[in-house]
Amino acid sequence: MRALKLVDANRLELRDVPVPEPGPGRVRVRIAGAGICHSDVTIMAVGAAGSPFHGITLGHEGAGYVDALGAGVTGLTEGQPAIIDLMWACGHCRQCVGGRSNACQTNGTRWMFPT
Repeated sequence: MRALKLVDANRLELRDVPVPEPGPGRVRVRIAGAGICHSDVTIMAVGAAGSPFHGITLGHEGAGYVDALGAGVTGLTEGQPAIIDLMWACGHCRQCVGGRSNACQTNGTRWMFPT
């Protein structure tokens, strides 16, 4: 599959990468469209070698179709439309456990990944 990778500060390349297999409780979404937003543009500026963002795939605002289901996934079927809801959140704090990952106490920022 192809992915838009950050290969250096302000330098992107479309690269062939292995198709990931979804782990337990996860799904793989075949992206039909993705946007590059302000956080992507900010990350691009600091994505040089040594940055925690060097080598990442940009375009976290996407939509497509469920392509594969990991073990234990219920309530979804392959081919079902899906929207990517990427919140950089820890998944363990009170807000995350309560379904409010947008208010995560330890969330990442455009300068670091969540802890």
